[in-house]
Amino acid sequence: MTTFLQEDITFEHTKLCKHSDGSILLGVTWKSLSKIEIENWEMNRPFDSVRIPDIVEQLKKQNYVDGIIYLVCKNNKLICYDGIHRIEALKRLSSKDPTTNHSIVVHYYPVYREETIIQKFIVLNKCVPVPQVYTTAHRELDRRNKIESIIKHFHSNYNKMFTSSSRPKIPHENRDIFTDKIDDIMKELDIYSERSDDIIGAMEKYNEQMRDYRCKVKLSKKQLDKCEKNGCYIFIRKDWKYNFVRFYRKHYT
Repeated sequence: MTTFLQEDITFEHTKLCKHSDGSILLGVTWKSLSKIEIENWEMNRPFDSVRIPDIVEQLKKQNYVDGIIYLVCKNNKLICYDGIHRIEALKRLSSKDPTTNHSIVVHYYPVYREETIIQKFIVLNKCVPVPQVYTTAHRELDRRNKIESIIKHFHSNYNKMFTSSSRPKIPHENRDIFTDKIDDIMKELDIYSERSDDIIGAMEKYNEQMRDYRCKVKLSKKQLDKCEKNGCYIFIRKDWKYNFVRFYRKHYT
């Protein structure tokens, strides 16, 4: 076991192998890795808190982490560009159980080269559906920040209406799918120049309209109760994205 990686990044690890691109495959434990602050990559999607409990439950059944955690050193900090949900799940599990010490395989780049990380990220996600906005090779920070602001508002205010299922049932939505739909809406309406607060305001107005429209939609008592309890009626139609576009064009253009 050795502890040296970078000047300000040290934790116990076993070097498994070194690759020609300068990256290193490491064997670590959570107790050693958790001593270092790990940040989410700035071009990665924010972690989805809805997914964390399922991962925590899986981790409780085993003493290792599935797959590989991908880390890179940037400005003497550890940046995670693939595996942030597993990292967050480990944090949550260890906060309740201090004995948590899962074995982890880490792919580590000691030097941050953005193009290398972008290409690696794209390769890693070729077989994993992720929101389109996060897999672009170039930065569109203004666009992305607006989308994330909208997602944050609705995910925070209507958290119970979001599910980790890739096939959400009415009146729920999956956050990643919601992200792609917001991107589609902004493209179709050509409203990237609009303030995120104005788009949020329009969606809240749409929510009010759908609340008044709810009796015209076939909803079970359980579905209706869920909407009324959480004050969210946006997802009572499967085609809510197209319906919102029509609503926006009628009232805001």
